[in-house]
Amino acid sequence: MEGLGTAAALINVTQLTGKIIAILYDYQRSSRHAHQEISAVKRALQELRDILEILEGLSAPSTGSHELECFKYIDGPLRICHLELNSLEAKLSSNSKLLDRLGSSLTWPFKGKEVQKSLNLLAGQRSNLQLALTADQALVVDISDMLNRLYEQRKVIVDWLDAPDPSTNYNEACRAKYPNTGLWVLEHSNYKQWKKDAGQLLWLHGISGCGKTILSIIQEMITNCRSLPDSAPAYFYFDFRELRKRTVDGCLRSLISQLVSRKDYHSPSLYGLYERCERGRMQPTNELLLSTLRDILQDIPETYIILDALDECGEVEHLLASISELLSQTTTELHMLFTSCHQRQIAEAFENLPSMEILVDARIVGFDIGHVVEEKLSEGSRLGKWPTKVKDEIKSELLRGSNGMFRWVACQLETLEKCIKPAALRQALKRLPRTLNETYKRILGGIDIEHIGDVLTILQWLLYSQRPLRLKELAEVLAIDDDLLSFRPENRLRHPTDLLRICSSLVSHYPFDDRSATSTTILDTEIRLAHSTVREYLLSRPSLTGEVNTSCLAESQAQGMMAKSCLAYLLHSKGAHCKQHVDMVVKIDEESKCVDEGFPFRTYAARYWLTHAIPTDHASQELVKLLFTDYHAFGQWLHLYDPDGRGKRIWSLINPSDPLAPAIPGKPLYYASLLGFVDVVVALLERGPGIEYFDGFYGSAVGAAAAQGHADILKILLDHGLGNSLQGLDQSAGFFENPLYAAVYNGFPDCTRLLIEAGIDINGQSSSKTMQGVAPGAIEVEGSDEVLPSASASKVPPGGAHDRDAPILVAAERGHLEVARVFVEKGANLLVTGHYGNVIESAARNGHADVAAYLQSRGLTRMKPGRSAPQPRTGY
Repeated sequence: MEGLGTAAALINVTQLTGKIIAILYDYQRSSRHAHQEISAVKRALQELRDILEILEGLSAPSTGSHELECFKYIDGPLRICHLELNSLEAKLSSNSKLLDRLGSSLTWPFKGKEVQKSLNLLAGQRSNLQLALTADQALVVDISDMLNRLYEQRKVIVDWLDAPDPSTNYNEACRAKYPNTGLWVLEHSNYKQWKKDAGQLLWLHGISGCGKTILSIIQEMITNCRSLPDSAPAYFYFDFRELRKRTVDGCLRSLISQLVSRKDYHSPSLYGLYERCERGRMQPTNELLLSTLRDILQDIPETYIILDALDECGEVEHLLASISELLSQTTTELHMLFTSCHQRQIAEAFENLPSMEILVDARIVGFDIGHVVEEKLSEGSRLGKWPTKVKDEIKSELLRGSNGMFRWVACQLETLEKCIKPAALRQALKRLPRTLNETYKRILGGIDIEHIGDVLTILQWLLYSQRPLRLKELAEVLAIDDDLLSFRPENRLRHPTDLLRICSSLVSHYPFDDRSATSTTILDTEIRLAHSTVREYLLSRPSLTGEVNTSCLAESQAQGMMAKSCLAYLLHSKGAHCKQHVDMVVKIDEESKCVDEGFPFRTYAARYWLTHAIPTDHASQELVKLLFTDYHAFGQWLHLYDPDGRGKRIWSLINPSDPLAPAIPGKPLYYASLLGFVDVVVALLERGPGIEYFDGFYGSAVGAAAAQGHADILKILLDHGLGNSLQGLDQSAGFFENPLYAAVYNGFPDCTRLLIEAGIDINGQSSSKTMQGVAPGAIEVEGSDEVLPSASASKVPPGGAHDRDAPILVAAERGHLEVARVFVEKGANLLVTGHYGNVIESAARNGHADVAAYLQSRGLTRMKPGRSAPQPRTGY
């Protein structure tokens, strides 16, 4: 073969390999036997395809003469591969066609040593192809560069996914686990069968606090997969303490990131996900994430997935549906294990799936609890100093009352450690609470009255904070005066660690996992509720828990107070700049270095006050108004967190003559309109002229209000003449062409109507043009000679006027029925075409049958095939 012929042969063999792999997926789904042989052949072909694709990428003559030198060595291996692949394809396809005709299961057509013979032949030729690649050192460099580019691209995509990190939970579980505990589950017959047989899920369930999370399963799974080169582990801990670890979105992102980050693995599905999301400009839907995960699993011969604490997921129904879809549509070897409390919803979902279960009962766990108690009573511990007889009493009472709950035992041990006299200890043993709820009730009731207010404030934040808080952040919260709505530095704790002491067993602290930190102290540790049962108790209690009024822990009351605390903190720390203005024009990723350590809560307050804010809370709204009208505080807030999402530096807007006064008075107005603060918008307009500047992601205040659907604010802005400002309504609105496109794209009919009534061009002048011409399958207007061409009748020219579809087409493409009604009501031109064709095609091709039906009901009907029509008008 000459070089050109070899390049063509490469393409031919690569395509044939892909075709056979697709057939093998059918066999995996339909064949009842030979699953291991099918997987082995598919794996061998995937490895062959990988090297063929590298050679194909190097086949272009423009890259140099060394490729042709390489091709001298691959002609023979390609011929042999082609012959063997043709033989494989012929045998496999004959059975596949028989399945189409008869609808029966597929029978594996190979017998005895036929498969191994074929595998050996293909492996030998793959080795020859690999040797050919090393024939020229320049090729090796090319391949190395190619792999480096792939690694870099993969890192960019994984960073874009920004998955929550389950290794923090894993490390926490490893620290909490005592030696020689949890081994019983590894010897359980159902666990061994789950490891051996793919396709079944294993559900490990038990009561809260029985130690499910700290069992040895994930550690054992990771170790096991290291010895199996064709297997991959992935795990996720649902965690009520972290918002992103309560969602299906977070789980899917994490599993994908773990599986694609394996060495030497490059997933076309991952790159496809990135491309479908406009190369990272958008975020993927859960459906797209699930589809990507399913495709990635198809590339891995054997995968082990463990999900811990399903009951702590805030979207259990959605999660169970996703699990069912993965199990039913993945044809490779997939092992899935889940832990949770026994909940009816979960149990019923698993009844309809191939599943096994393991019950973590009190009898089995009792042996592990015994090991834990013995460890706590060992020499060197505080309780270990008691005489042997007393230690025996402690062990006996704890084992008798534990009822299989590690958490209950841990709380009692902490209480017993406070006893300093034998009589007090024995009295405490006699009065041990029977349940965890009774335990927590006693802990709350035992807190000193002077500390109870601080404890409840801490519990508020631990229940509803948007991310785990560090000790130094939480300590700052206690210095905020709730009555005066102000931060009082003089009320700071002298020793922040006192916070841990007054909360007793209700909270725990964990090392803060920050790889960028050069050093950490106790102040950097994360403070969390000690266990999910603490949260369950606090949220299920009436307002009076024993003698303690816990009504402040109700979510609506707590969220309002948290928003006010954040705002009060920001307003107090507004002048505490960590650098001079001249040093502020720095890279945006320097943010963390610019936060003054004197106000460690400031970053959280800036990022999350919006999340906690309740629109109906008058006190919060007054603080918001103060923030937006105080340019010092407003500027600092945007420096720490920009909710517009563009990361612009507020300092670039500063007037050099007054470092803390924005040069653009429209900036606060833009953000108030973006975030929906009506009272703030009114106050800002009353303070000065309604000048609208194009600066943010949505351009202007009008664009921001329209894009977010704030019709009340949009009307106020238009009534103040902002729509008639120098820039005008028909000019750019940042990301969108103008405010009308922003409202239409996001599906806000009220905003659409207001903008049309204000005089904006309803048809999007200079966008898609009405074309006069029709072809078979086009549509016509009843009672009229006007026709709409089909998408197949004319192609949209690249770079022409059709780069921006008319607003009515955008509404049809996006499926916004109510917005389409507004356009029809206001007399929009329906005879427009765009990327997907005419208005009906634009709706139908994007799956919006209701919109297509509505537009047809307005007099647009499909034409009968065969009607002649002139060619579309040219001259775009």
